Amino acid sequence: MGYSLNNMAAKIVEEQIIPNAEALNCEVLKLSNGATVIDMGINVKGGWKAAKLFTDSCCGGMGELVYQSMYVGKHLVPTTVIQVDKPDVTQLGSHIAGLYVPYRGKNQPISGPLRSIVSTDHWSDRVAYRDTEAKKAVGHAQITTLPDEELTELICDRIHMSPKDLYLMAAPTSCVVGAVQIVARNLEQAFATTGDHLDFPVNSVVQAIGYSPVISIEDDEIIAMGRVNDGLIYGQESVFYMDCEDDDILRFVDSLPMCKNETVWGIPFEDMFREAGSDWAKVPRDYDAPCKVNFVNIRTNHFFPIGALHYGVLERDFMGY
Repeated sequence: MGYSLNNMAAKIVEEQIIPNAEALNCEVLKLSNGATVIDMGINVKGGWKAAKLFTDSCCGGMGELVYQSMYVGKHLVPTTVIQVDKPDVTQLGSHIAGLYVPYRGKNQPISGPLRSIVSTDHWSDRVAYRDTEAKKAVGHAQITTLPDEELTELICDRIHMSPKDLYLMAAPTSCVVGAVQIVARNLEQAFATTGDHLDFPVNSVVQAIGYSPVISIEDDEIIAMGRVNDGLIYGQESVFYMDCEDDDILRFVDSLPMCKNETVWGIPFEDMFREAGSDWAKVPRDYDAPCKVNFVNIRTNHFFPIGALHYGVLERDFMGY
């Protein structure tokens, strides 16, 4: 019997979230089709602990979020630190918001381990792992309205599961859970960009850890979207521990970081997102590139740092000017 990302994530939901929903400032809702929706920031406040559990479950129980801090200018700001085992499976098969469902006139992105049950998108195609042992399906939606029967059934149709076996966690960007879970996607972001290089050996990443600042929590969804993604493209730093040949890294490393995009480097993500019609599916991959990634090759003991932080953008976001 193999390991199940969904069963591990469901254990987090059933043992840590549902019994403690009130303490976590969350609400558990049972839909008429049997699906369980967990509101973590739409009509409730959520919080730091809820954000951690949202993120941990989104990694299928194979990753953990902890909080630290960093200086932006003279100001100490909180950071997320995400550390994962089996990084290729955890990120490409679970964490990436790679499943797009046409819903209410838009492409609604869905992340979480339910993407590993069947092949739902080209990111999950990059890994061989399929969760054949899943008893529950666990998904996560960055959304401003509560998921309903239509959305949950669309998701379940894609993964061939019954809505009664679905846990769907939901939060907008403009809340603590939304802000934290997005900036904790630094490894996801790096994997998504390297995943475009089909010759990149994703299974050669043996461990990974990433750091990102939580710059601000903003009530306006579009402004919030811009600021948290600025934290990713201008403020994150990740470390990938690789077991491969140096040439496997050198083939793509220079084309990876956000700073290579000289025409948009330093432009707030809010502006870039509006240019894409506020639709994630239309955001050019290069505009969502990782900020700084350090590749450590454990086979050769060689170190390949790429990218740079942009403290000017971060300080502007944090100070609000």
